[in-house]
Amino acid sequence: MRADKKRVSLESPGMRRIRNVISHAREPIDAEEIAKRAHVGIRTFSANYQQILIAEDVMHVAAWRRNVRGPFIPLFAYGPGKPAKKPERLTEAQICKAWKER
Repeated sequence: MRADKKRVSLESPGMRRIRNVISHAREPIDAEEIAKRAHVGIRTFSANYQQILIAEDVMHVAAWRRNVRGPFIPLFAYGPGKPAKKPERLTEAQICKAWKER
């Protein structure tokens, strides 16, 4: 039998630091930068805190940034809000064209 996951309190020290970082950011900020500024591990933030903060309307996905390789990167903003729509993947033709133009 699997034990239930322990729920993290919004008032825990790590959560308070994360809320402080997000609330003072002037523009949307990515998960790595949030974790770095709040002094928590990126895996701890991504696996535990991120979903809780979104569910509690403390933050929302404000925008998406195109990554050099791999999936799009969500950028978070403080407070409740409508999540930004994730952009469509580039086709192979678009990728080749962008490479040629560089």
